[in-house]
Amino acid sequence: MMNIKDVGRLDGIQSQNIEEEVDKALALLDANKEEEAIEKLEELSKTSNYFVRELVGKCMTKYQYQNRISKIADGMLEHRIYGIRAAAFFFFYNLYQDKPEKIVELLEEHYNTVPYEVESIIYEMWRRHPNIMKETLPKWLSSDNEKKRIVSFHGLELIADKDPNFVLEFLSQALGDSSLEVQKKFTHILIQVVRSRPAEAYPYIREWIITGSEKRTRALLVSLKKIMSIYSQKGLKDKSADFMNLTRFVVNEWRNEQDKKLASVGHKLAVYLKRESS
Repeated sequence: MMNIKDVGRLDGIQSQNIEEEVDKALALLDANKEEEAIEKLEELSKTSNYFVRELVGKCMTKYQYQNRISKIADGMLEHRIYGIRAAAFFFFYNLYQDKPEKIVELLEEHYNTVPYEVESIIYEMWRRHPNIMKETLPKWLSSDNEKKRIVSFHGLELIADKDPNFVLEFLSQALGDSSLEVQKKFTHILIQVVRSRPAEAYPYIREWIITGSEKRTRALLVSLKKIMSIYSQKGLKDKSADFMNLTRFVVNEWRNEQDKKLASVGHKLAVYLKRESS
């Protein structure tokens, strides 16, 4: 087995070496030495290097007999070793490049078995097929499986600026989720959309507080304090004028609201900002 680094991108020579090794495995298939071919592909794949696994899977798609290599990849997807499963996942991802619906099915089937690769491809799918992802991921958010709900948040920050209303409607569906990990994802995405589109985000948050329970208000207050912390950090250069001006305006406005919960939140945020700036 060639010596490949455990992490990091591959240089041209390393990539060429891996491609040549995969070609040797495929040649073994042509020679009806399937067991040897599978052994070689698995040996190449059982690495901690993401980029090696990605390249092995991609190179496997070059084989002319797709049914045969797909059957082998199916077996690799069930392997106990993570890297072998990941290489097979990349094989099918590359095989379905012109069938985004099949890629979505692949993501849904394997978000729990190759999570790092699934997260990476979800980001790529948001860039290439945003409408399909808008249709798909809200359905995942209603799953009974906590991990699936967590994964559904991946990539939302990519569209927070372009389509804040979609992101905010998505977050609205997650308000009552009792999972701590889901709430962490909720907070992360909420912060991104508030920073980029505060004019759209703050009215949603206002409505969530007014119509929600005390428990929801406490949870939102955690997110809002993190947003206030960003507002107060003098060293950050990517704070827009809209974010700064509207955040200051919203805190002052909420303090004077008739709704007691909203007024309480506004008061607590004002106190928090005063303490942070002192």
